[in-house]
Amino acid sequence: APALSPPSLSSHPLGTDASGRDVLARLVHGTRTALGLAFLAVVLYVAVGSLLGALSGFFGGALDFVVERITEALSSFPVLVLVLVVQALLVHPTAISLLLAIAAVRWTEVARLVRADVLVASQQDFAMAARALGASPARVLYKHVLPQAIGPVIVAGALGIGQMILIESSLDFLRTGLPEPVPSWGESMAESRAHLSAWW
Repeated sequence: APALSPPSLSSHPLGTDASGRDVLARLVHGTRTALGLAFLAVVLYVAVGSLLGALSGFFGGALDFVVERITEALSSFPVLVLVLVVQALLVHPTAISLLLAIAAVRWTEVARLVRADVLVASQQDFAMAARALGASPARVLYKHVLPQAIGPVIVAGALGIGQMILIESSLDFLRTGLPEPVPSWGESMAESRAHLSAWW
């Protein structure tokens, strides 16, 4: 299609972009990209944060100290800045590298939630009874303590999907996110900024 053609009910309801691509089609495919990446990133960082938080809260000691210091260090920087640094260090950023970069800096919130719940649950009567009956520490953690932290983790994951969409769109808007041909909301906004005369 012609580049930057205005909206038309017969052919392109939202017009075309500077490369002649249908804006509505890219909006729909960008939705799939945003939701897919957000969901995968949330699953990844929730898994990492849950594992580290559970181990840290249950076993304590040197492991707890190390995990807490790493959590504090990563939490002291804005997430977007850390992801930008990681993406800028890569020669050819991909969707996988973006996914891993987001998960590498966002697991701290989940780890703190899980650690707090594990600390409380491991002192409850049911955990003490399981220990007294001879259950191994791994079984006590997996069967009795960790299920107590599932509720807050699900809530954090649900809220995290929206935050991941904002992070991914912001990175694409700054041209440091997904590679160029992949449609995304941030890439569409960046292109609209470059062609202000095309109001659509």
